[in-house]
Formats: sequence, C-alpha cells, structure tokens
Amino acid sequence: MVVDLIEAEIGEREIVERLFDQYADELSSFTNKNIGSVRSKPINYSLLDEYWKDEKGKPYLITYNGAVAGFSLLRRYPSDLNLYDFGQFFVLKEYRGKGIAKEAVRQCVLNHHGKWLVRVLPDNLNALSFWLSVVNEISSGNYSNEVEIDVDIPMHFIRFEAVGN
Repeated sequence: MVVDLIEAEIGEREIVERLFDQYADELSSFTNKNIGSVRSKPINYSLLDEYWKDEKGKPYLITYNGAVAGFSLLRRYPSDLNLYDFGQFFVLKEYRGKGIAKEAVRQCVLNHHGKWLVRVLPDNLNALSFWLSVVNEISSGNYSNEVEIDVDIPMHFIRFEAVGN
C-alpha cells in the first residue's frame, strides 16, 4: 500500500473542488444546514481560497497507489493560530477501511509538528470513531475531547500535540 500526501498545486484545485462536492453531500446529512452540494445550491468554492492563498493553509491530495483517494485541507485555526487544524478531511468511500486515511493523517501530523485540533460533528459517529482512534494512536493517548460550539454548531473538539518521531 502506497499512500502519498501531495501538496495540491493551484492547477489541481478543480480536483479538490470535485471531491469537495462529495464531502459536502456527506456532511449535509449530519447537519440541519445544507452547506451547498449537488443536491441543492452550488458550493461557494471561495471557501477553499484560504488553503491556496494564505500561507497558514495547506491543501493536500491523498493518493493511494497513484490514484486520488481524497484531500486534506490544513490550516491554522482562526481563533487560535497556535493550533494546526484539519479544516476539511475527506477520503472517498471506496478507499475507506484500508488504512489510507489513517496513514494520510499520520503524514500530515509528522509534517507539521505542534498542537493540533480536529473538529467532528457529534452525529457523524463513523468520523468520530475514526478520529478518536487515530488521535489516540498518534498521541499515545494524550489528547482531550470536548464538545464546544464552533461558530453556531456543537462539535467535538479533539486536541493533541504532535512531536517528531
């Protein structure tokens, strides 16, 4: 299994946008808000600008044996710039359950040592289980998980620190 985390160039933004459509569809099933998807209004892709234009953001494509399997959009959390934040993270359904997402998270964290934040919608139980498992492993059990309000939505805030290996 070869999983690569590749920084997405501006010319690859369209790939991320197409993946983001599927991501938004999945997320809309866990919220009362429809954030814009193929089932409703078009997505405002300017929300992705910070990952290409802001030096605090990093857009990555996740590949598996050379095929695009998802994306990871990293940034510094706006209300605490000391925290790295998985702003958005998505792996296509056909690539789930193979360790690809876990390896992509591991590579992200190894590339960006410091304090981290993962936010998960409370009803997204599969994502919550995944993140708690991966963070527990990466942090050797040294993490916190609290429900807080993010803008106007309650979310799990999972905090941990990554150090060099």
